[in-house]
Amino acid sequence: MLTQYWRRISHFVTGNLGTSYQYQAPIGPLLTAALGNSLKLAAVVFVMVVPLGILGGVIAALNVASRSIA
Repeated sequence: MLTQYWRRISHFVTGNLGTSYQYQAPIGPLLTAALGNSLKLAAVVFVMVVPLGILGGVIAALNVASRSIA
C-alpha cells in the first residue's frame, strides 16, 4: 500500500496524473482544459463582482455618514 501511494505521489509531482477510466486518455490534458474554463469564468465573475462590491461599500459608507449628521 505504501508503495502504491509513493508511486502515485511521485507520478503526480512529475506531471503524470494517470489515465481516465471513462475516456481512456491521459488526465493531464482533460484537467488543463477544465481548469482553463474555470479560470475564464472566475475572471469574468471577478470583473463583475469587484466593481459592484466597491459601489456597495461606497453607498453604505455614504448612508452611514448621512445618518450620523442628521
